[in-house]
Amino acid sequence: LRERGTTIFFSSHIMEVVERLCTRIAVITQGRLVAQGTMAELRALAQTGESGTLEDVFLRTVGATDEQILEETQRGLSWLE
Repeated sequence: LRERGTTIFFSSHIMEVVERLCTRIAVITQGRLVAQGTMAELRALAQTGESGTLEDVFLRTVGATDEQILEETQRGLSWLE
């Protein structure tokens, strides 16, 4: 499909899948496009080094702290209580 110029839009929160399937990636948070490019371009932008994962890129790009991530995760699981 790529050779024919076809674009497939794929949206997922599973970073490992996105990293393996996509040649170009866009990072969107709170409705804003904050970064886009290849993994190499995103790693350079986020300064993660060559071994940085998309998860690393995302966290650096959106500027989330560990506390914010934990709070958001707990809020998302509140239905279990």
